[in-house]
Amino acid sequence: MEAGSGQVAKKRKWLKISLGLFVLAVILSVVAGQRVGGKSLIDGGNPQIGQINLVAPIFSAEPLLASFHLAEQSEKLKVLILRVDSPGGFVASSQELYRRVRQFRERRKVPVIVSVENVCASGAYYVSAAADTIIVNPGSSVGSIGVIVDLLNVRDLMDKFGVDARTIKTGKYKDAGDPTKRLTQEEDELDRKYFKGLIEAVLDQFGNEVAESRRLPVDKVRRIAHGGVCTGMQAVDMGLADTVGNYVDAVHLAASLAGLDPGTAGSAQPCKR
Repeated sequence: MEAGSGQVAKKRKWLKISLGLFVLAVILSVVAGQRVGGKSLIDGGNPQIGQINLVAPIFSAEPLLASFHLAEQSEKLKVLILRVDSPGGFVASSQELYRRVRQFRERRKVPVIVSVENVCASGAYYVSAAADTIIVNPGSSVGSIGVIVDLLNVRDLMDKFGVDARTIKTGKYKDAGDPTKRLTQEEDELDRKYFKGLIEAVLDQFGNEVAESRRLPVDKVRRIAHGGVCTGMQAVDMGLADTVGNYVDAVHLAASLAGLDPGTAGSAQPCKR
């Protein structure tokens, strides 16, 4: 009896360690993403051409909101480059940034140019759609207009280690997505229907705002909102981007819009705290 209890205790210990390491990895990835997201890749530059970088998963809007606030206070700024290399991230954070780009354009009357390096997908494309111009590399991965919810269930793992959990709730959906709950077929279908309704509502928001900003028919956006990415060249053909080019092309366009000589404009001025 004692030997059996010792084995159960040891299994529980390893389960706790495994879950703890998983949580730590998630926290570290979030912190790293927030730390990188609002920084600019270059120092110095022409103060009439600003640059903000979206170069990490979108876990929080805060770093870039601060950068946009700084850019908005710059009286010399005539054009803003948003350099993007991001797979997207959380819905609401992406929506905050989308709206902030539009507010910046409306308040400052300053054109915003998106320059895509490798990836401009999902939430990152949501944000980019608010810009005046989107420039992509021919092989950039662009689009991924869609919404996803990942639901992890560890009930079988808990049973293996002799761990139990109880839930006391006030409504049938309060524990929807609970990873510790063993689902009946009816409960599984109910949860799927519930979450499907949520993500379809968010997809409508995503598609409608892309259609409005890119001046595309809503039905066309819904047809290409299959969740997958396309190449930069395909994005231009679909109307999701404006032209194929690299970062230098973006700087030259910014210089032209600012009334500067592209050959002597230099680099963009980082907008960061």
